Amino acid sequence: PPPRSPAPCPPPPLPPRTALRPWWTAAPERYQPPLGEACQFAPDTQRRGEDTRMWRSVDVYEAARGQGAGKRRRLCTAWMPLDGQLKLIPPPGGPGRLMLR
Repeated sequence: PPPRSPAPCPPPPLPPRTALRPWWTAAPERYQPPLGEACQFAPDTQRRGEDTRMWRSVDVYEAARGQGAGKRRRLCTAWMPLDGQLKLIPPPGGPGRLMLR
């Protein structure tokens, strides 16, 4: 019989959700979100943070591995800072860099 090819390797495991942190935690500015976890609030809830700026509760997604194009998986809900026009402050590196591992 012909030699069997090895089984395809599964994708590497995703990090636990607790290993993810918002981009602003590594920023030189002193961002201070509202008290309480963002997941306690409905998505798109806006609240004033400890730093007096406005923040929004945002659901963060990533492409679902092996699920086909256009599929995504919710990673977490996180506080994201807003600018003076109440728009999300983009993270350095672009919108795909909301969360750091």
